[in-house]
Amino acid sequence: DFYGHDIATAQVPNWQCSDTCFGHDGCTNFAWNAYNGGTCYMKSGYLTSSDAESSSDPSQLCGIMTYDGSWKQGSHSTYAYGCDFIEHDIANVQVPQSECEGRCAQASGCTNYEWNWYNGGTCWMKGGAMPQSQAIQVADQSSVCGVMD
Repeated sequence: DFYGHDIATAQVPNWQCSDTCFGHDGCTNFAWNAYNGGTCYMKSGYLTSSDAESSSDPSQLCGIMTYDGSWKQGSHSTYAYGCDFIEHDIANVQVPQSECEGRCAQASGCTNYEWNWYNGGTCWMKGGAMPQSQAIQVADQSSVCGVMD
């Protein structure tokens, strides 16, 4: 289990918990147990396997919504579609997706970015040098995340 960080629950079989998390905005991790016939706990925040708590219940499970898509080389970054870097926002600006990478390159301290359709199109500039392995998968395939070179 990943204790705390709950943003929602759903009564689903254990094999549907990861898909349920994938379909819920902001879900980065999940945990399932047999409570109430089977409950999926959707979690938010950057949690790693070292944050997981073990259990003696063999039916209980938990997971991380890691991004496993393909990365492309941009002008200033390596980027991918359908992913996000959670937290570490230092600034945001409403721009078309095509301008997000360049805005991050110009912003002091911007190491990563994510663009999504929030407010008509928002570029979220992030600090903290997160590697590709910290990207999470999101349902919105038009969302873009990048790691600055």
